[in-house]
Amino acid sequence: KGVSKGKVGSFTVEIRTVNHKYFDLSSRIPNSLNQLEDKIKNYIHLFIKRGKVNLSLSHHKGDKDFGAVKIDYERMKRYYMLLKKIKNKFKLKDDLSLSHVLSFPDVISQEEMECDASLIWPWVEKALKKAVFDCNKMREREGRAIYSDLIKRVDKIFGAIDKIEPMASEIVSSYKKKLDSRIRQVLKGTESIDRPRL
Repeated sequence: KGVSKGKVGSFTVEIRTVNHKYFDLSSRIPNSLNQLEDKIKNYIHLFIKRGKVNLSLSHHKGDKDFGAVKIDYERMKRYYMLLKKIKNKFKLKDDLSLSHVLSFPDVISQEEMECDASLIWPWVEKALKKAVFDCNKMREREGRAIYSDLIKRVDKIFGAIDKIEPMASEIVSSYKKKLDSRIRQVLKGTESIDRPRL
């Protein structure tokens, strides 16, 4: 995980990876930062050459960066008229208030401000760098743990081979004796034998 804070807000990058034959990046990026998607992919690929990479980038703007607030008066009017109809139809005594109308979706909305990629990139890069560094450290730790586990398993396999090897020459003759004994048992008391089938 990488976090950076600056005058354009704060950026949080989270990276998760799993083993994969090729480099495969899937990312969740805010719409306002879509222009940086290729740059982000190329940056990540510099440090992670293979694997399935899931990247999540979030941007929390500062208080000063809020876009203009819009009021949809037409929508507000329609909601008000609808509430009035319901009130009259069911003979409700409650008064209609501003809070009733404002509780409906899209009456008040906020415009997203356009982001300047050149201003934002240094802060995104800083968060990416930290996230990639942490991710690679974790991958190295996991790699060492897997290596250690594999070495233990290989040692066990070689130990088993050392025990089996001296028995190998006897196995064929032992199996042949058991098979001969079984055939004699099955054929006991049988006079006619289909030799090709046997």
